[in-house]
Amino acid sequence: MVSCGLIVIAGVVAVSNPLLGVGIASKSLLPSLGAKFSSEGWRHVGGKLKRRQTAQTEKDSVKGAEKELRSVRAEVIVNPLLQPLEKALVTSVNEFHPLATLMNLASSLPVPLAGWHGIK
Repeated sequence: MVSCGLIVIAGVVAVSNPLLGVGIASKSLLPSLGAKFSSEGWRHVGGKLKRRQTAQTEKDSVKGAEKELRSVRAEVIVNPLLQPLEKALVTSVNEFHPLATLMNLASSLPVPLAGWHGIK
């Protein structure tokens, strides 16, 4: 689909400006080449910008998470029902008396649990 009129115009323009004449002639011989370069160029630039934006978003989210972790204080809660088991693991056989430990535990429990299975 070579447009002969465009090649003639390119020849006339080439007399006064050779570079412009060659550009017009190449456009008439390969009309889709410019569109191809243009679409591929925009796709490349768009992909690069998208990757940069994704990297920046990831960097910002990591900074925010690190900041949040630094501001949070850890709270340790010891379950009173597990304290006798922990004490049994840490102490020797002579130092740990299970019945005395359970009696102390029963007195420290809230009222509804203190009467549970006869422990007072």
